[in-house]
Amino acid sequence: MRKEEIIKITNEELVNKLGAEQLEWFRKVIYRYRKRDLLFFNVEFHLLSEIENADKNIAGRYIFEDLTEETEETHKIYILDKQLDDYKNNYFAKTYWTKFLKNEVIDTIRHEILHAYVKERFRYMCKIDNCEADASIIFLMYLQFFGVDSGHYCADSYKYSETYKKVKECKDYNEFLDLVIDIIHDLNDLQRKLEKKYDNKAIKLSFGDRNSSLVKAIESRSKYIVKSNDKEVKIMDIEAFVFRIGSATPIYIIEELIDKKLKNTEVAEIREIKKIYMKKVGEKIYSKEIILDEAS
Repeated sequence: MRKEEIIKITNEELVNKLGAEQLEWFRKVIYRYRKRDLLFFNVEFHLLSEIENADKNIAGRYIFEDLTEETEETHKIYILDKQLDDYKNNYFAKTYWTKFLKNEVIDTIRHEILHAYVKERFRYMCKIDNCEADASIIFLMYLQFFGVDSGHYCADSYKYSETYKKVKECKDYNEFLDLVIDIIHDLNDLQRKLEKKYDNKAIKLSFGDRNSSLVKAIESRSKYIVKSNDKEVKIMDIEAFVFRIGSATPIYIIEELIDKKLKNTEVAEIREIKKIYMKKVGEKIYSKEIILDEAS
């Protein structure tokens, strides 16, 4: 852009211009010989200041808006206003520091676009929830392959993983994608195995937001007491757990770690213990729920 254009352009116009350029930058690598957009769903670029009470310590934010009666599936990307100002103020930069300030917003936009791409590309293939999270090994692999900064400590731990070494050896995007799909298949196989392994325990895996190691995130214990004609006929104890996979958690030790965490006294980040009394009167079933313990 010419100097006159840089002076006149608003931050709203700039974030959309830069966003469109980076979408095309990724498309040329991922879909090199195909005439298609990078993202199937709508994608919007906004200023971070549009979000009320936005975290002051972040440079960007990604939000996926699900399909409703009023809206379509939409990727919403928010970029820090100051980074856009720095881009304009240092557009004709010559020193290392001013060039860094100019390019910082490009890195942020690429980071948020990769959140959107990983979410859309693998939301049905990967059976592990939250695959686009900052500590997700899938997301971190994409950041690494495209040379995009994370900005979170969990990415530092990822650099010591075997997966990081394998990504470094990938010669092109096709080889990289094959590696990603292999890892997703391994994780899906593990999830299916865990679903069948424990009696009266439901185990669900999810990728973490910031953690490096495996975390017991949610624990729910429910005792169902079913009565008929004032006689206790059945008692069922059901437990459900969600474990968040960290950025440096090797897949091959996840099952062993879960076994240990189910036996020890580690407290989940979110915990609920309850009793549910159920009584059948005629054809109707009445229930009463009592919360015995909860924490978050």
